[in-house]
Amino acid sequence: MRKIIILIAFFLLLALVGGCSSNKGEETKSTIVNKEVINGNYYFMVTYKIEGMEGDFDATIKIDKKTEYDKYSIGDEYIFYRPSSK
Repeated sequence: MRKIIILIAFFLLLALVGGCSSNKGEETKSTIVNKEVINGNYYFMVTYKIEGMEGDFDATIKIDKKTEYDKYSIGDEYIFYRPSSK
């Protein structure tokens, strides 16, 4: 009986963790307006629009891999995930 309870708790925990990690946020198309390296960290400065809202929004996105940083140039479209507004 104890093993069954432990298995149920384990699978419940897996389901909860899996549900949280699958929500990346809203996919957002942006345009790279600047690239910077600060203290060995790579950043894109981007501008993007949100449907239903006026004006452009700016964001600074930390890039984890230098290969991804080198792959893009200023003016390129870059897709990132911003927190969901829902």
